[in-house]
Amino acid sequence: MVLARSLGRKILLLAVASSTAAFGCASGDPDESETPQPAAEGAVPVVEAVRITDKDQTAVAGELSAAALDYVRNFDAELGMSGLDEFEVRKVHEGANQLRHVRMKQLHEGVPVWGSDVVVHTKAGQFLGLNGTLAKHLGELDINPSLTADEALAIGKSLYAEKTDAKAELTYSRESTELVVFPAGQGRDIRLAYHVVFFTEIQAGIDPGLWNYFVDSQTGEVFYQFNGIHTLEQASGPGGNEKVARTWDAELDVEPEGAQFAMNTARLVTGDMNNGTSGSGTIVVGPLDNIGDAPINDAHGFAEQTLNMLQEWYGHNSIDDAGFVIRSRVHYDTAYENAFWDGTQMTYGDGASTFFPLSGDIDVVAHEINHGFTTFHSNLIYASQSGGMNESFSDIAGTITEFFDEGDAADFDLGTDIFRGDTALRFMCDPTADGASIDNLDDYVEGIDVHFSSGIMNKAFCRTARRFATGDPDGVPTQASVRRAGEAWYEANTSFWTEGSTFVQGCDGVMQAATALGFSADEIAAINQSWQDVGVFCDGTTPPITCDETFTDEGGTVTSPNFPSNYPDNFSRTYCIQPASGSAATLHFDAFNTESGFDFVRIRDAAGAELSNTSGATAPADASSTLIAITFTSDGSVTAGGWSASWGGGSSDDGSDDGTDDGTDDGTDDGTDDGTDDGGGGWSGSASPALPTVDNGSACTTLTVDGDGDAGLTLLDVDGVHDWRSVLRGTLEHNGAVVDAFPIGTFPDQAGAFSFADRAVPGLTGSAAGDWTLCVIDSDGFGDTGVLNSWSVHD
Repeated sequence: MVLARSLGRKILLLAVASSTAAFGCASGDPDESETPQPAAEGAVPVVEAVRITDKDQTAVAGELSAAALDYVRNFDAELGMSGLDEFEVRKVHEGANQLRHVRMKQLHEGVPVWGSDVVVHTKAGQFLGLNGTLAKHLGELDINPSLTADEALAIGKSLYAEKTDAKAELTYSRESTELVVFPAGQGRDIRLAYHVVFFTEIQAGIDPGLWNYFVDSQTGEVFYQFNGIHTLEQASGPGGNEKVARTWDAELDVEPEGAQFAMNTARLVTGDMNNGTSGSGTIVVGPLDNIGDAPINDAHGFAEQTLNMLQEWYGHNSIDDAGFVIRSRVHYDTAYENAFWDGTQMTYGDGASTFFPLSGDIDVVAHEINHGFTTFHSNLIYASQSGGMNESFSDIAGTITEFFDEGDAADFDLGTDIFRGDTALRFMCDPTADGASIDNLDDYVEGIDVHFSSGIMNKAFCRTARRFATGDPDGVPTQASVRRAGEAWYEANTSFWTEGSTFVQGCDGVMQAATALGFSADEIAAINQSWQDVGVFCDGTTPPITCDETFTDEGGTVTSPNFPSNYPDNFSRTYCIQPASGSAATLHFDAFNTESGFDFVRIRDAAGAELSNTSGATAPADASSTLIAITFTSDGSVTAGGWSASWGGGSSDDGSDDGTDDGTDDGTDDGTDDGTDDGGGGWSGSASPALPTVDNGSACTTLTVDGDGDAGLTLLDVDGVHDWRSVLRGTLEHNGAVVDAFPIGTFPDQAGAFSFADRAVPGLTGSAAGDWTLCVIDSDGFGDTGVLNSWSVHD
């Protein structure tokens, strides 16, 4: 994946495949006077899904088609295009919500590239971004065919004729040929080919077809073909097992093969391993009614339903958005009690004492296939928190597919149909029910099995789907609510998650996806709350601080357990320093030594903002706040000497003025202002910190109010500049209480000033005198910059 910020605030996601080889690309409008430059030698040709979101909403200059062509060329470097590539507008379409879409075909040396196009999106005269699939680094090709178009058409017709009685007189219609670049992919080399298409009615025992043949323009070899009419034969046969009865009634996609029918289609290939452990097995062939092997039928049929769900609900063409063929191997080994995706294909064992054949449950089949979806999109690393997300996404995808297939009768328990006992592999709404999984980020420890940490995101998804259905996190989900929640999770995997995403970043990605998809404010709030329910706080929200031990003295010392001897394994504790006076304390580490990269000391302030998260031998910087939370966690292996810290600077009124003014003003103003300000006091405080904001973090500043008055009457003024203002939110702290000062969306999009005056801030009580802390929080991580110039509080 590549994250770019060209042309302003944009995200570029490249998925499906990657190449680290260098390549040369044109940028901006190509200079026709220069010789087109191909990709650099060594660059690997790939086919990749691309998506660019333009938050700057670049203006459309001039006629839309021409402007869209110029717009795409600005991303040559990011898209992996060279001077040999160009785009041709094929269609301009107005869709829902007044969006206009420009569909473009990729050309290479003037020849269309098969399966490669993009759609540019605009609204109200502004570009919103683009998405599609492109072939990259194709290099220079010989674009001079040896065959003619008529010769290629004749080759295609002759291949079709082989399906029929040679004596039959055949007729054809809608004949066409087009010279195309057929890009590398799925084991095929780049070829210059004729794409031959013709239609036939029922004739000579062959059903109607829109026949597509790809004929090598040099050799005449037909290396790829498919029937574009999408009406495959449907085989029948048994399914299920002793626990769950099932019959496939004309529901299994097969293709004719002689007098029989094969599970070998343009989308699905299913093979019988015959208890072997190597190779691809024997492609399943049988009569149309019926193919009599239940585990094979289940593997083939459930894989088809998974692909149908991806296409019909979320618009994905298989797991790679390019028609990836799902290959399934059934009857693997003897009494093998597992199923797996190995990066290229599915494999199912027959089970033994614990399981029935593993292909017998749709959520298991879809789970494994969607590991492939993740590989082709976010490519979440299968370890640590990203591994838990990887496993969870497959659980979620399996559940979505079950709801797609079974409607409201589906459930959130995985694998119940294949268990010989009355249990499940995982319980998404109650993960801890399996005795091993966790359901809250607070319980996460590094090294936990990814199947067990998956419970965190599983439960967040379950509660989201329930809230979408009823508003209640414990309500009954519906097919519609599961489908809607799935939109955000699939889009997050496609567009926002990265290889090493944590659960917090996972939450951020789902929130960003929901926003991009136009979810309502209530839906977005439901998603956010569901993540908070499992201890994950994102999108600018900060987790509440839970203190295991609180120190209220004005000064003191706190240490790791056993200091200066080694601290224990698997330790987690939060120490809070909160002087009873309400004044700020300053924390300083006198000694510090933890296992680098594994054992961490996390410091947060009263607003919940993280000030540091440190491991190793370098101590955290000093921290000051009215509440300082020190969270110390260690893993289960190496320990070190630990740390010692001290704090001070609590009350500034420790007795030094205990009698100096005990009577000097005992009556001089005993009634002159007894009702004119009823608590307001005319108090105020202001500061001009010129404080830089922190990208995806908090910037905090403190001022002091001298005048007395009622903090419940607080009004706030702020003034600053920022290059994407709508992502800002703020908190205000006084008298030990932290309240929201302003939410995300207070300010408009785009760069500019952010300011308001006399904004009421409810929720504070007591005297206005003392310290006030404002934190301005940037809630996303796109390299934003900004400055809080000044701010004030007053009544």
